[in-house]
Amino acid sequence: MKARIILTLALMAMIFLGCSKNSLVDPINETQDLEKNQPNLTSKAATTQPFSIIGNGTLAIVESLECDEGLANVQMRGKSKIKNLGMVKTLMKNCTDYNNKNFIKGVHTFGNGNQLNFYSDESGIDRNGRFHVIIYYGGTGKFKNAIGKIKLYCTENYVGPLKGTYSNYGKGTLTY
Repeated sequence: MKARIILTLALMAMIFLGCSKNSLVDPINETQDLEKNQPNLTSKAATTQPFSIIGNGTLAIVESLECDEGLANVQMRGKSKIKNLGMVKTLMKNCTDYNNKNFIKGVHTFGNGNQLNFYSDESGIDRNGRFHVIIYYGGTGKFKNAIGKIKLYCTENYVGPLKGTYSNYGKGTLTY
């Protein structure tokens, strides 16, 4: 029992002796600092919004050193409409085995030149069809620090052994 009391008193003494006036934050000064910097905080605030896209374009299978052996490089070029952001040109490169492996890297380019980068290494099939999980990760202009994620459903129609068309649509969120 004495040991408990001594340990408790020792712990309390260490807590009291470890504090100093300099380590305490004055709530009034902290509030004033926040109010002074409020315009700076709000100007850098990110916008998170629902993100939906619909697009189509052409695709071509090209020779490339970008993909591992045994994977085709399918390049897709087209136009997409992004709700609340407008029309974009889309360029995607998909290293694929046409079955389970899909490694997509791409960019959306807006009319003002801003770009939004994306990639995917996850795909599957559900009741709505074949999809890719697209991850957005920065870009240029207002998309410099963008992050987001969508589930993108794709349909590809080959009109020959090396070319065809595609269409896609998806929904998710984007923060920029």
